[in-house]
Amino acid sequence: MKLENLEVCNLCGSDELSFIEDNNICQCKKCGYVFDNPRPTWNEIMSYYSQSDKYDSWLEEVEERDLLWKRRLRLVKRYKRSGDLLDVGTGIGQFLFFARNDFKAKGMEISESAITIAKQKYDIDVTRGEIESINWDSKFDVITLFHVLEHVPNPSSTMERCRELLNNGGILIIAVPNDTIGIRPTVIRLLSTFKIGKFRNYGRLGLPRLALDGSQSEIHLSHFTPSVLKGFLERNGFVVIRNTLDPYYAAKGIKKVFHDLLCLACLLVMKILRINLYATIWIVAKKLI
Repeated sequence: MKLENLEVCNLCGSDELSFIEDNNICQCKKCGYVFDNPRPTWNEIMSYYSQSDKYDSWLEEVEERDLLWKRRLRLVKRYKRSGDLLDVGTGIGQFLFFARNDFKAKGMEISESAITIAKQKYDIDVTRGEIESINWDSKFDVITLFHVLEHVPNPSSTMERCRELLNNGGILIIAVPNDTIGIRPTVIRLLSTFKIGKFRNYGRLGLPRLALDGSQSEIHLSHFTPSVLKGFLERNGFVVIRNTLDPYYAAKGIKKVFHDLLCLACLLVMKILRINLYATIWIVAKKLI
């Protein structure tokens, strides 16, 4: 696995970095951003996500994921009910399949295997590439990044391009894991302390060592908190109008009821204590003119 080292923070440009996790997790002393360093090169990551079987598990739970994407679409429509929409990192195209009933929706993706599935299963043409390098013929009223920002090599350039592509007053919606605070990382830290199962290789922040050997289903380069992400967006010309949790679970039946209740409980805690204890973050921001 080819690795690269970062010398400055990808969010604010500061070179005041400190290692906080066995020399593989860094934190910016200026803005608080936590990230893997060193990390796999972008070519390594693109190859990993283009494996032919990478999205097999998604196809095995299509019904559950349909519920997830319908739920997210309802949340998106609270802020825009129609218009031009771009979904960055659209995967196999399920969100676009539902969104195109209300929006003029387009999607982009780096994974060849995901793009193939989107065409074969949903008859959706997804543009291959990175948002920074694709030239679109129009701007958008809504841009969505559902669990994408934690994967990209340079969040600042991604955000700059999103701002360029949004119409004035356009809406940006980001969902990312809540990797370092909350219930889930706390439990993982406990399991890691006692070297239980797959968590024996997790560190004191509850984060795994990156690997491209199939032992991890996802490769997260960045680890955001609600406050760090909010500050990042504000520095890039956005005003945050909603900072809450993402109901990210793909489930049905009793399992869905459990997740619904957990999500509701975390929402109540957030309303009272103003802290997100859930596993995910959902931020809605508006482009400043």
